[in-house]
Amino acid sequence: MCERPDTSNEHVPPKNIFPKKEDHPDGLDLRKDPILVRSCDIHNTRKSKDDEYLRMILTTNIRTNNTGKDNFRGAAVRSISYSPRLKNRILRTFKKVFLGGPDGAVSASGGLQVERDRLDHVLDCMGRALYFHEYGEKYMEGLFVLPEFLQANPSSVDAAAVNAHLQDFISNADTIFEGVELKGAHPEAFAYQIIKNENKVYIRVHFYEDCKCLICSA
Repeated sequence: MCERPDTSNEHVPPKNIFPKKEDHPDGLDLRKDPILVRSCDIHNTRKSKDDEYLRMILTTNIRTNNTGKDNFRGAAVRSISYSPRLKNRILRTFKKVFLGGPDGAVSASGGLQVERDRLDHVLDCMGRALYFHEYGEKYMEGLFVLPEFLQANPSSVDAAAVNAHLQDFISNADTIFEGVELKGAHPEAFAYQIIKNENKVYIRVHFYEDCKCLICSA
């Protein structure tokens, strides 16, 4: 949302979050009935690379559901094959990590260093677009973005403290949004909750059911 003239329709979230019909195991069209808002050229077509980055981060996350995995095996893998630069940017920070389960068992997994400025910018724009979709006006104040699906590197010194602090935020968000309507035509890929309280807004987006993000007034 900015003061530039609108030139096209923007999909919220980006269309690539929804698997193509040919990539869905049941042939379902999850791209029908999209949320569309008017947008300027800079905030739509020029951020396509950021949209690709968002999809890669979400579809490779350990919390993603089968819809997210289908999207990764289909369109996301094709994007990597078409763009060596994207592949290198994603995989250059890949590290093998070991995760402990509630039963004490340890399993091997992988971790990536996320470009938070880039990720937060995409999610900030999405929050503003959802606000406009809901209320028909632009939200021009600052927003705080917290991707709940990110975790600290398990090998870092302060990982336990950082992850515990994140869990406190998640617990608070669970309380705030309890009973709030979950909106979205295809919640297996994307849904959102929104609360407006005077000049404050609280948004929780749900990618692939369990990759959640809090977007709220700063």
